[in-house]
Amino acid sequence: MTMQAIELDATITESHEILLQLPDTITASKAKVIVMYDNDSVDEQVDLMKYSGTIAWQEDGLAYQQAIRTEWDDAQ
Repeated sequence: MTMQAIELDATITESHEILLQLPDTITASKAKVIVMYDNDSVDEQVDLMKYSGTIAWQEDGLAYQQAIRTEWDDAQ
């Protein structure tokens, strides 16, 4: 089976549906559909602070970061 791709503009309706009209050159068969949408239009804020302090870390974060950066400097 050889897959081909086609790009079409579509509108997502209020009922969360997408209606597409394919070109006549595409024959009736099964298809895989990937929907790519503009995520910026979704007004959802993620509270990253809810994850603060959730990982038990045995080392001081700043000391670890400085040690890793020293390794980068030594590698150059």
